[in-house]
Amino acid sequence: MGVSSGAGGQSYQEYVTEKIKETKRRYSALVQVDGGINDRNLTRVFGAGADLVVIGSYITKAPDPVQRVKEIEHFLNGD
Repeated sequence: MGVSSGAGGQSYQEYVTEKIKETKRRYSALVQVDGGINDRNLTRVFGAGADLVVIGSYITKAPDPVQRVKEIEHFLNGD
């Protein structure tokens, strides 16, 4: 979890980035991160080794959720 469990819309906790790196070093498993993911930390989370992310509030609380999804798709595709 990138945040304390229980409530949506929390900020990503930076110490989780090191936990992602450590998990990838120790285990050969997929790493999924849920909580606080947004455009400011997406690159860092994937760079640390995350294979999957859950992006909830960043999309659902956007003024235009459909546009937000398109922005994320462009970002992930390197556009």
